[in-house]
Amino acid sequence: MFPYRAGRVHRLTRGLIAGAAGTAAMTASTLVEMRVRDRPPSDVPAQTAAKLLGWDPGERRAERLGTALHVLTGLALGVPSALLPATVYVPLAFSPDFAAVPALGLAPPPWRWPPVEVAVSAGHHAAYAAAALAVERRLARAFG
Repeated sequence: MFPYRAGRVHRLTRGLIAGAAGTAAMTASTLVEMRVRDRPPSDVPAQTAAKLLGWDPGERRAERLGTALHVLTGLALGVPSALLPATVYVPLAFSPDFAAVPALGLAPPPWRWPPVEVAVSAGHHAAYAAAALAVERRLARAFG
């Protein structure tokens, strides 16, 4: 009855599912990298959430807050995967680490990072973007 509206809902749904897939891929790549490099989880997501919300969650809640921000950001970044070409979407998928966190003053800009850290972050975000785009494109073909 309302094809335009239905199409928008389908795109939103596809984007959220794509974002969930991208988040799962990024989480998996991060867990593998943490194990290989023997490093603890980053506290940057929790610091970002605390700064955006304007409060200190305390040490006990910081990890959960960081996880929640990671998931919400991943879901939100999935939505444009259904709207944008890959050439525009992939840089957007890299924006949390490479633009937002430095803009908040929680990390230096990426050109000041050690090369290995740039490569690691790029790898995680590439895993996110690849998974999100693959799932969104598959859903578009199946349910378009």
